Amino acid sequence: MNTRSAVISAFALVAGLVSLPALACKELVRFPEHLTVSTEAERSSYFVVVVQRAASDGFAVLVKQSFGGPLAPGTAATIQFTQAEEPHAVCPIDVRPGETYLFRGAVHGASIEVSRYNWLNVPATHERFATYVRDLQPSK
Repeated sequence: MNTRSAVISAFALVAGLVSLPALACKELVRFPEHLTVSTEAERSSYFVVVVQRAASDGFAVLVKQSFGGPLAPGTAATIQFTQAEEPHAVCPIDVRPGETYLFRGAVHGASIEVSRYNWLNVPATHERFATYVRDLQPSK
């Protein structure tokens, strides 16, 4: 192997290693225009929360809006991620204190268990957040 081939091979190896994290997950480019829910039970599993701080077992949050679920607005709760969840080809959600999120999860007491990989758990800064919250409003 000549020097030029060795340099090209080394460059390809480094480029491949650097790009491995990008291959582990991918950001979904296309979110549905609307969030569809087929039952009241499904609707009631959504919550708008403000993340107050990181806690030892997840995140301490304040429920801002509930869509029929057992946690009323103003309730202090925790967000916990589903344990032993299989990673998917979707990047895990990045939760940050001080930010507002729409989460879908199962309520256990004052805790909401959510999937780290549910790409429809979106921050308020997401372009579809307001639309999804409107979609969850009960029809009159």
